[in-house]
Amino acid sequence: MGAPDPPRRFALLLLVGLTALACRRAREPAPPERPLEVAFAGCGEVLAGPICELDAGTTLTLWTPADPEAALTVSLDGRAVDAAWSPVEGGRRARIEVPRPEGVLEVRAGGLGGAARFTLHLQSSTRPPELVEVLRLRTATPTRAQALLDGFDPRGDPRLESEVLTLRAKLAFDRGDFSEMVARRRAAARLAAAVGLLDKPFRDLGPVAYVSMTKDRDATEARAALDAMAALPRTDYGAALLTYYEALWALLTGDPRGAARRYADAERSARRLGLDSILTFSAYQRAALLTSAGLHGAALEVFEGLEPALGTCERAVWHNNRAWAGIMAREVGWNIDFDPRADMAAAIEQRPSDCGSVLVLPNLLTTTALAALQADDLPGAEAAIEAAWRAHAELRPDVVPWLHIAEAGVALARGRAKDALAAYARLDAFSERNGLFSGRWRAAVGRAEVYEASGALAMAESAYAVAEARLDEEGSSALFASRLAPLPYARIRAARRFAALRLAHDARGAIAILERQVARHVRGLARAARVGALAPAEREAWDRAALRYAALRDRLDALEAARWGRATSLVGAAEAERRAAEAEARAAFDDALRALGPEAAVPERLPRVGPGRLRLGYHRLEQGWFGYALWDEGLEVARLEVPTATATPVALSRALLDPFRARIEANRELVVAARDELAQVDFHALPFGAGALVDGHVVTYALGTPAPSTPPATPRGALVVGDPDGSLPWARDEAALVARRLAEVEVPAARLDGHAVTRRALADAAPAWLWHWAGHGRTVERGLDDVGVSILPLTDGARFTVSDVLALPRPPAAAVLAACETAPPNAQDLDMARAFLLAGAGMVVAASRPVADEDAFHLARAMYPVDGPRALPDALRAAQLRLRAEGRDWAAFRALEP
Repeated sequence: MGAPDPPRRFALLLLVGLTALACRRAREPAPPERPLEVAFAGCGEVLAGPICELDAGTTLTLWTPADPEAALTVSLDGRAVDAAWSPVEGGRRARIEVPRPEGVLEVRAGGLGGAARFTLHLQSSTRPPELVEVLRLRTATPTRAQALLDGFDPRGDPRLESEVLTLRAKLAFDRGDFSEMVARRRAAARLAAAVGLLDKPFRDLGPVAYVSMTKDRDATEARAALDAMAALPRTDYGAALLTYYEALWALLTGDPRGAARRYADAERSARRLGLDSILTFSAYQRAALLTSAGLHGAALEVFEGLEPALGTCERAVWHNNRAWAGIMAREVGWNIDFDPRADMAAAIEQRPSDCGSVLVLPNLLTTTALAALQADDLPGAEAAIEAAWRAHAELRPDVVPWLHIAEAGVALARGRAKDALAAYARLDAFSERNGLFSGRWRAAVGRAEVYEASGALAMAESAYAVAEARLDEEGSSALFASRLAPLPYARIRAARRFAALRLAHDARGAIAILERQVARHVRGLARAARVGALAPAEREAWDRAALRYAALRDRLDALEAARWGRATSLVGAAEAERRAAEAEARAAFDDALRALGPEAAVPERLPRVGPGRLRLGYHRLEQGWFGYALWDEGLEVARLEVPTATATPVALSRALLDPFRARIEANRELVVAARDELAQVDFHALPFGAGALVDGHVVTYALGTPAPSTPPATPRGALVVGDPDGSLPWARDEAALVARRLAEVEVPAARLDGHAVTRRALADAAPAWLWHWAGHGRTVERGLDDVGVSILPLTDGARFTVSDVLALPRPPAAAVLAACETAPPNAQDLDMARAFLLAGAGMVVAASRPVADEDAFHLARAMYPVDGPRALPDALRAAQLRLRAEGRDWAAFRALEP
């Protein structure tokens, strides 16, 4: 046989080569499947493996952050299971019906990143039917449930003993025996953990923490339960439960920022896993916090998407809580697209009788009365008030103040001033008897509004003065959640009305009223931020003091509740007991505040203005704006016609600067104290004369921040921070430049750059008169985050917060924050500039909006060298003029003082 011709030879060689390649590929092992991250919920119990115990017909919830493009499949013992995946909280979720409670459940993801797999072993629940029956009988016939449980023999099985202890704890809770409940739950958790159960210890310790916080007010027991939960092997359900109880702890111990953040985290976990009870309770608490902070739009958004998942009781609570948020939103002028009266009617109609104290009828009727009053439905408000008083036996003391407020509102709307004053007198007496500072404030403001409506302006002014004094007596309602606490807008509105009355005959006094309100607001924010910054030992002392205060408040409430059962007022020994409890509660509140350390006092009068300086102030009243020019020898006040926010700089200059032109021209240094919407105006950039105001004046902005009585020392050194997260090349050059320029005036500068910039390193920094920060800055949306409204990002996702600034052991005397949005104007929450001023800095240079990395570098190049805080405003002005000549963004930075 002859040799093949060339084409056939080529074909044979190709066939042999492909065959060999195929053989090699067949011999190569397939790439291993990667682990797939999947969170799951719905098991009766979870064991290591993971192993999921469940009953027949159970629905499991699965969630994975797998690539959105990845194909996801679910199988049970190799057979496909129907699973409809939908996007939820940064991943995809599926709820699957498990046909039998045993086998191997697998979730696979396939895509460009390769195959990935998650395995969950299923096995049948081992709970005896007798214990299932105890659970069924618990609510309707607790005596039968107890008898059945007493007759059950756990046969020495630690797991069954743990189940029996848990059921005994539940029955003890139903009887109100909280000590027994706590002891049995703790023992049940220990047994469950010892036999390898992973979810049950969380289910046992969570109620221990709850009862210790809300019933016994035992800080030591509550913290021990939370710490024990944190030390357990983490499960998806357990992590969500722990986050929820940590949020409650933060709320009850006066840390609203920490509570809001943790509730938001609990909501995210609950949505992923379909844990509707954790979701709804977390959402309601967060909505209440947002409402109390005046963030009404954000509070109402929380309710969106909750309703479809609610059960019967939860739906009635949803209507009640949404109505309350809507009432508060309308109070400040928000337009809402629902009628709170309809929500209250639905809450009353849908509430089952066993839904707990939130839905007792007088509570719902009182909210109904407030909603009707707000809608000018006076007959509806009167009917609801009358019905609430008729339900006297169920009427809770914490609802009574709102009934008095509703009564006063109806009387005033009917033109019955005497009846309105009588209702406020009842509110005042009730609040005084129960130590409710906020109720006494509302009574005083209510009386002032009645006098004002009646034309008795002198009496109205006196009543407003009483209300203001009670604000200082109250301390800080931001620390301890209370539905009665005056909301930010209510305080601001009262201050504006008081100032408008005072302005006619005492302009200095009127301005001081408004400035004190600003300082109180900032001080309250600082107190809340300081709680989150306390060191462990200090936080423990704070938590004990806070829960002691809460326990004493419970005692006062119990005394008042007992009074409802008698026809006459408390007298003799009972009255003495109430007064002793009130005095002890006040002392506990003071102890809690002392744990936060010293703080600045709210100034009683306007600050002095030195020679050559002029203070320009701008405030909104209920009826329009007014401005003032204050100098060392006098004061000038003018009513203003302020144009819209979209007005041109020329129009703003005419409205805001022209009324005081002569005074401005006579002074080189200007201090601008602009509040509300006018805080957003760059006064230094407004046209004035032949150029801008900055051409002939050094402009500083006063933020109204109460300054510490003992500001920090001013050593010679400086701390220069450069590009903490490693993404801003100009910032690194800026830090090096600033350090060199400071050396030129013999100011030694310590350097922290890149990964070396940590919270610990910043806290340990040596004393310095100046901090210069060259790096990123950003704002946190919606406030009530645990860090305030602006942060300074560090390396690896860490961040330096306003709480960290307030906790600095050696704060600087001045700071230059060359970062975006470190002084966002008109912030309702703390920003970085305010935090440094509160910590003791006398001067801060910061940006009111985003700035380019390159522009921040050139600002520093033009500012330095600077050798003292007093020189910063002049140095900033020189830098602004230079940047303007170079065509750069020169107006974003401001010099800021308390």
